[in-house]
Amino acid sequence: MLKSTGESFFTGLKRRLGRVILLTAPYLMKLLSIVGTVAMFLVGGGIITHNIPSIHHAVESLSPASPVIPAAGNIVSSTVPALSNMDTGVLVGTCLLVRLTVVKIFYSGIKL
Repeated sequence: MLKSTGESFFTGLKRRLGRVILLTAPYLMKLLSIVGTVAMFLVGGGIITHNIPSIHHAVESLSPASPVIPAAGNIVSSTVPALSNMDTGVLVGTCLLVRLTVVKIFYSGIKL
């Protein structure tokens, strides 16, 4: 379909697609920041979990019970370790945040 301005169909399509991209970009960036933060907790927790044998074996021991569930056994067996790694990442991140905040307050001389 040609517009009265002489614009071709593909030019109009590109223009509409550009507008959609511009309108959705802020929401996409927000979504990527949330997904990226979750991914960093998963990866960081996985690194910590795999380097501490007792925690690693505890996480591994959670997975074998899940194949008993007929329909969702495979999903649960892969989700449980990932969530355990994320929990570890969040816990360690929270501890570090609290510690750094206390150190910052102590060295800056802020009175509470």
